[in-house]
Amino acid sequence: MKICLFSGTSDGREMSKRLAEIGIDVSVYVATEYGGEEQGETEGIEVSVGRKTEEEMRELMLEHDLCIDATHPYAVLATENIRAACEAAGIPYYRLKRRETGMDESSYIISVKTTEEAIDWLREKEGRIMLTTGSKDLHKYMVLGPERLYPRVLPTGDSIRLCEEAEIPHRNIIAVQGPFVESLNIALIEQFENNFFYYTLSFRIHVHNVQVCYICIHVPCWC
Repeated sequence: MKICLFSGTSDGREMSKRLAEIGIDVSVYVATEYGGEEQGETEGIEVSVGRKTEEEMRELMLEHDLCIDATHPYAVLATENIRAACEAAGIPYYRLKRRETGMDESSYIISVKTTEEAIDWLREKEGRIMLTTGSKDLHKYMVLGPERLYPRVLPTGDSIRLCEEAEIPHRNIIAVQGPFVESLNIALIEQFENNFFYYTLSFRIHVHNVQVCYICIHVPCWC
């Protein structure tokens, strides 16, 4: 059996290595050089770097028996393209789901369904906002005032560039690679005096007993 696995996440990396360990040929596809660097080299795993169009996905899937989508839950467009390509190629599609990690009932959580809903809610509030949902949509938050935003992004040139395009002050940019333990999350919130912590439902959040409002966005999951 030969499996194509669209990755770029720690979950995808772990799954690809487990599949290789039991003798399954795995082709891993990641969008960026950074993703390829994190994937590394493992016997039985072929890694391809670069974004793929839906047509390119369909062509490569013809060489595989099934496809696993282990892209980030926030990469909704990528998931839509992968699923459509699987249907066109006629191979099974599987979505690797992250286990949802909840928080204590005492935590103050605001749930929203879209980025726009979160922005509308935050418009009426004052205070600093730590964003942990990636760099691609940072421009949408500019209406809140870039000086209020503290994006936690990957330490790559592309991420920093997107922060700059969103006019985020350099002193506000938190460029660091996860995973993040509770003590680090607390330290970052306290260091930058954040009032809001914005994350996705599938995000493995580890922050408790700190005075901050959590805004949780529910990301569509294609299963």
